[in-house]
Amino acid sequence: MTQFYRVSFDNRLTDLCYLGEPRNALGQTNYTWSFTLGKVFCGQEELTVDMQRSGRTAAFNFAAFHIPILASSLAMRMSESAPHLVQVIPVHIEHETGKWSILNVLDVVDCLDEERSQYVTKWTETDGRPDRIGQYRGVGRLVVDPARARGHSIFRLAGFLVALIINEDLKQVIERIERHGVVFTAV
Repeated sequence: MTQFYRVSFDNRLTDLCYLGEPRNALGQTNYTWSFTLGKVFCGQEELTVDMQRSGRTAAFNFAAFHIPILASSLAMRMSESAPHLVQVIPVHIEHETGKWSILNVLDVVDCLDEERSQYVTKWTETDGRPDRIGQYRGVGRLVVDPARARGHSIFRLAGFLVALIINEDLKQVIERIERHGVVFTAV
């Protein structure tokens, strides 16, 4: 059976930068959530991400709101390994000279195993966010139902879109890169 992993920022690497929200030339960031909804981004403008805290970049970074920012070479490898499941969008990182891309994950899968996951909370009417009622507010220990995730190699978790999940094959693609900047938690 395929093993799945949640990809997260490796906070043990204390010299890494923190990236902000993607913005256009006018400084507008009003479409930031577009990169976590599992939908194709149709914007044509050039995007820039600023550093909220200076430091070194890794091959795989997370910007604000869990937006994956990858070295373009890694983004292309991910795209080749998961065609039609990701959109590679060029982005400039402030004060960086390399080529970078937003990895917009287009697959959203409803596969959270609520019974085996721990500390699952959902948004309710009393939270004052009617747009989020019924969605996951937090998940302490996330467990994916492998039967419902079967056939998916990279995806966002339906109802908890901040979670980025990959399979073993894509984990190995990332692990081949030195200083990749992320950790993998089996889910």
